[in-house]
Amino acid sequence: MDKETWEEFKKEFPKAEIKEIDGKPTVIVDKDEVVMVCDFLKRHGYTFPASISGVELPDRFEIVYHLFSISKATWCVVETFTSKDEPIVPSVYEVFKAADWQEREIYDMFGIIFEGHPDLRRILLEEGEDDFFPLRKDFNEDGSPN
Repeated sequence: MDKETWEEFKKEFPKAEIKEIDGKPTVIVDKDEVVMVCDFLKRHGYTFPASISGVELPDRFEIVYHLFSISKATWCVVETFTSKDEPIVPSVYEVFKAADWQEREIYDMFGIIFEGHPDLRRILLEEGEDDFFPLRKDFNEDGSPN
């Protein structure tokens, strides 16, 4: 990310933690700001959400957005967290329509709910498996609920 964009970002999101990880600028934001952050980055050229991933940590879930700027040929990573007790994160679908299936897959595998998603339903597993989230660390191999 160019210096001017970084400075503007810091002013607009003063609570965001900014670092460089593996050579990519990475911003760690509160889940309540993730939609605004993604919108800001899209307006500054990061128009391609190449990957949206869920990660289970010992005490919470992490959602990682890998955004690419085709015009600048650079990456930016956005990270946010949600609790295991209430795994709810705002959907970025309205900013990036390409987030549709990626958010659905995270919901399907981890049970993280993307609030505001227009069609949040299972994409890989059958409907009706409400307590069955195979990428959670507490997943039972015999198929019993987590």
